[in-house]
Amino acid sequence: TILHNTESILAHFDTPKTYYYTPLAFQHILNPSSGTFGLLNPPNTPAHKPFTEPSKDYFTQSVQSLKSGESITFSTSRGTQLLSLVPTSSTHTTIACDIASLKTYFRAHQTHIDILASFEKPLTHLVPKEVFQSQFPINKCGLVQVGLPYDMPLALLGALLLQEEISYFFLSHTTESTPFDFQHSPSPKEQILSIAQNGIFIDTHITQGNTLQSLIDAHLNPKDNQRHLVIYLSTRNPSAFLIVEQTARILLDIAFENNPRLILENIARSYESGDELLKNFSRLFPNLASNAFTLPSTFMPSSNLIDIFDSAATILGFHAQESNDKNAIFYRAYRFVRERGPRIDYKLLRKDNEISLDYHRIIRSCLSFKCAGMEDEILCFGLLDSLSEFVATLVRDTLTNLAIDKVLLLGDMLSHHIFLDRILEYLPKNIQLLLPKDGLIDY
Repeated sequence: TILHNTESILAHFDTPKTYYYTPLAFQHILNPSSGTFGLLNPPNTPAHKPFTEPSKDYFTQSVQSLKSGESITFSTSRGTQLLSLVPTSSTHTTIACDIASLKTYFRAHQTHIDILASFEKPLTHLVPKEVFQSQFPINKCGLVQVGLPYDMPLALLGALLLQEEISYFFLSHTTESTPFDFQHSPSPKEQILSIAQNGIFIDTHITQGNTLQSLIDAHLNPKDNQRHLVIYLSTRNPSAFLIVEQTARILLDIAFENNPRLILENIARSYESGDELLKNFSRLFPNLASNAFTLPSTFMPSSNLIDIFDSAATILGFHAQESNDKNAIFYRAYRFVRERGPRIDYKLLRKDNEISLDYHRIIRSCLSFKCAGMEDEILCFGLLDSLSEFVATLVRDTLTNLAIDKVLLLGDMLSHHIFLDRILEYLPKNIQLLLPKDGLIDY
């Protein structure tokens, strides 16, 4: 509909509105050479023209400012953002201008693309292709928080940038004001998703609760008397493997020594051929062995299974010993490009009707592969892949031996799509699987 006078124009933009376009209309709107490019011309635009002649001036000027190295403030449906073509210290998200750009720069499965392109326009974390990695702000795990333009003005800006052969831009936090407000319709809450290849996705928002019990209560009806297996794996808090039926009892207690030096001494002393393995490791990697064996002999007990990754990273030399960080394992695992890794030995021990995990055997297995010359990326993927298989095996054993077919998975390990993808692949299909809802993934 053509609006013929100023009053009609102002009335048209008086309140936020949401418009739905056909694919063909949308194609014209995002085509800078089209006469209907944009269909956006809010009053008070710096270069205001009649609504019947949609103006590209503001967007064109914005593109020129970006190309000249400036950052610009821009009104979006998720608040005012600072846009730039290079990341800043406050950059939080990379926006790919279109799906083709997403495919060009990031390792993304079709499921990632389908969900990122959905109406809600969520965000996720992806691995940049190695040749482009230096162009993006990566986190400690080597991932980029990425999405597609989530409202029409951003899509229009992206269309003009693509004409200039610019495929992505960055969003940063800002308190600056913007030249004008596009009067966006109220936007749904931003979601940062962990996406598995089979299409299952999880909102990675961390709840404000402060106990594991509060997290469990948020997912299980207290009036439900059926037994559930609850598995909680987090990089933040102690792990838990529980059987919950009104009250909770521990299925697998997690407690182990996590000092790299003491782990190696235990391997040499307690495992068959362990001393030979350590001698071989010291011969092949004298600096790594020396670094580990010169650590203090302080006891470092842990009840978080994922802490074993810290010791593995230190012993295998993935970073300096003074900066133990399990993220070094994730960083390398995400750069593995195949589907299966080596079998790292997560072995359950059974004694007096109780089960325990042979924690140090995990490190022993890693040492064997390291001495055999296995690439770090393959080895780190194997650690995560084998952990997923171990959890799935425990679920299968519980189903077989205790007839528990309801399983609740919790913890921020699920926010790593590499882990989510593998554990969903391994879990038995004849269980009732409950996954975190409403962003209640961890505490």
